Amino acid sequence: MAKKSDVVIGVLAGAAIGAALGILFAPDKGRNTRRRLKKNVADCTERAKSTVQNAVSDVKGEANDIYSRLRKKMSKMEEEVAEIEEQLEDAE
Repeated sequence: MAKKSDVVIGVLAGAAIGAALGILFAPDKGRNTRRRLKKNVADCTERAKSTVQNAVSDVKGEANDIYSRLRKKMSKMEEEVAEIEEQLEDAE
């Protein structure tokens, strides 16, 4: 999971840097350049927020799945321990 999010973050950062450099070096009026730069920053920010929200959602889902599996295994182990305790009591 960490590798996937690192790649996504890298791609978003690269896109943002590329867009900013493209706008800064494009021949246009300062006002237009600032306007486009502001729009690109806002777009990249929204994409980054969405990516982070998706990653958080994925992590929460995985954590819930792991928790559920652990609870089931723990319950099974508790039953087995109770069974062994009964057998030991009967053996005495």
